[in-house]
Amino acid sequence: MIGFLTGLTYGLNIKKFEQLLHNFFGKTYLDVFDDNGKRHRPQEWFIVPIEAINQAIEMIISGVIINYRYDQESESIVLR
Repeated sequence: MIGFLTGLTYGLNIKKFEQLLHNFFGKTYLDVFDDNGKRHRPQEWFIVPIEAINQAIEMIISGVIINYRYDQESESIVLR
């Protein structure tokens, strides 16, 4: 996956790119509960269909992502 992203994001600031993905999908973090019932929320794990992630990457690269948001209910990218 990293090699794939590196090819697509050549010339982009990778930290800004990652921050855009986090902001875009930020409310879809996976909740994980340990044996004591304590909730943990890993900051790198999203519950999002791979198609939506691929679409978001393309939209970031083209610059149109600012016109869209991720809708958790429909699990799709929608116009703002």
